[in-house]
Amino acid sequence: MERERDMYTIKDVLALYLSKNKYIEYKIKSQEAITAWNKI
Repeated sequence: MERERDMYTIKDVLALYLSKNKYIEYKIKSQEAITAWNKI
């Protein structure tokens, strides 16, 4: 039971980490889009 909980925690941390990266990626992309839009 104890090991299962550890695995779950690792999965949670990984999911959080990945979603954070996706969010940063999205922010960078949207910032680039705004910059490109302003150049037009």
